[in-house]
Amino acid sequence: MALQDDLKKAETALEEAKKVRDDLLKQLKVAGITAAERDAIKKQLSVAEQAVTKADKAAQALRKKAKDVEKQAEEAITAGELAQDKFDLGVQTRIKTKNDTESRYLKDPTDDAKFAAYQKAMQELYNYEQGGIAKGLTVNPTVQQVPGGFGPVTPQTTPPVQISKTNVPGPNVRVGVGTVAKPVVTNPTTGEVTTTTETEPTPTPPSETAPATTKKKKKKAAAPAGTGPMGITDELRAEIRTLFPQFASSFDGGTNEQQFVDFFGSDLVAILVKAAGQDAYGQLETEAEVAAFKRDVENTGYGQRTNQAEQDFDFSPGTQAEKIRVKKNEITKQYADLQLDMQQLDTVARDAARKGWTGDDLKFAIYNYAYGAKPSTVMESELADQIRNAGRAYGYVVSDAELKAALTNTPYNGAMVTQDSILQKAQRAAKGQYGHLSDQIDAGLSLEDIFYNYKAYASRTLGIDPSEIDYVNDPKWAEAFGSKEQGQLSLNDWLFKIKSDKRYGYQFTPQAQEEVSNIVSTLEKAFGFRR
Repeated sequence: MALQDDLKKAETALEEAKKVRDDLLKQLKVAGITAAERDAIKKQLSVAEQAVTKADKAAQALRKKAKDVEKQAEEAITAGELAQDKFDLGVQTRIKTKNDTESRYLKDPTDDAKFAAYQKAMQELYNYEQGGIAKGLTVNPTVQQVPGGFGPVTPQTTPPVQISKTNVPGPNVRVGVGTVAKPVVTNPTTGEVTTTTETEPTPTPPSETAPATTKKKKKKAAAPAGTGPMGITDELRAEIRTLFPQFASSFDGGTNEQQFVDFFGSDLVAILVKAAGQDAYGQLETEAEVAAFKRDVENTGYGQRTNQAEQDFDFSPGTQAEKIRVKKNEITKQYADLQLDMQQLDTVARDAARKGWTGDDLKFAIYNYAYGAKPSTVMESELADQIRNAGRAYGYVVSDAELKAALTNTPYNGAMVTQDSILQKAQRAAKGQYGHLSDQIDAGLSLEDIFYNYKAYASRTLGIDPSEIDYVNDPKWAEAFGSKEQGQLSLNDWLFKIKSDKRYGYQFTPQAQEEVSNIVSTLEKAFGFRR
């Protein structure tokens, strides 16, 4: 293909430009070069950097064009030809990725990360080739499973392994890289067996390693009867497992399959069958393919009752345990005072991970769940005390019903309440009762703040514990705030009041009795009864 040739040239040009740049960087590090030589190298390096940028843009443009051509081909050729052409292009792309990772690994075979990247590329190529086999496309396998990972297809000893939709390659023999392979391919229509020889990359450009293919039309055969809860053939099950490997264990034709149908529904199962059996969404690789698949999922019963976070969770069973573990740790650290047991914690952590709860959504969900399990613990929690104390600071008593609504984000008297709305309500009530204190309240002072000095004076003067001085439940103490007419009491007025008003009990204090004794002694001396 001309476009692939152009892309190959662009990639080569990019690599050459990078090599020139890297060579110049090495020259800069050479000891003993003169200032003039260094300046000259820097100028060349600037030009080289520009060349790399230009080559990279050209390569990116051709890569994009290759994708656009692939998309245009979907609209221009028949479905059968499209499937093969698209598959061939996908093979070439994956072989290029595999070659690149292999080359990097071979240059540094002790680097575990490079080996892991190479194995990942091999696995993706293997899965893609097996998907092509399952769909009846012409495939020259280049990768097979081996103990501990994946390796190139190796020459077969007798008897040869024949590749077909029901006979997948993969003798469990450890292989290296750069070996000669003789894949045996069975024509899915005629049954004819052919053997080709190709050299596994060491590495080389995609066009030299991409397997040769021959386009052919499939003949329709009588469809075998479906089995299992999904009512599909084993062949179709294999295709679904290839396209949706995360659900491979669910398509067993038995109990797991029934659980899958019960959870997702038969209408979503029909979409999976359509995806694998009719190539309705390609290989689910492009944004357009994925978007089309998601749209159809949204229209199922499952799609209507779930949000995107739940769908992402359900369609990624391999990552669920880690998401639940992270959410469980978060809940344990932030809501330890709710004292959830392990079973309760497991349940709410799974719901939180699946529904994507964070912030207030997570908080309200946790308190809702905890209230259903342990109401008293929730009402005695740290957050509950914060809300009560916020209201009490303004002389407002928060009821249990209102507190429960604020903690669980449920209605109270037909309206939603929050910690902030309770605080605002308490402030309005305080300003309504003590209008002459509005300026101080608006400035951020609570009644508790304003009453602080009055309480301190009363405690020292009357000799009682400050906790016994409660202006909310005993109105005589609230008289310190004064009234609209007389204003707020001064501290001297307050001391006079608590000493002269018998309700405060100053007359029973040691200080008062001492004052009385002193007065009596003074009078006795004045009248000559005592010297």
